[in-house]
Amino acid sequence: MSLTLASPLSVWLSQISGEIHINLPIKCVGPATTATIKLYIFEGSILATHGTLLAEYSQQVEFLGGQTKDVLFTHTE
Repeated sequence: MSLTLASPLSVWLSQISGEIHINLPIKCVGPATTATIKLYIFEGSILATHGTLLAEYSQQVEFLGGQTKDVLFTHTE
């Protein structure tokens, strides 16, 4: 299995609630596979560390060889 971030992720705020939508375009550069895509959200830090882990999300996604899929996560503030 070989996956890559196809292009920069996009983040936008919901107009109605405190939700943040995060889109990860993932490309399968190997044979077809089922993968677990994980997203970790950290609080900012002025130090050279990630800061505090705020949330962790994951999704099972099926890919065909060469296929690119947008994997959407929604985080509530």
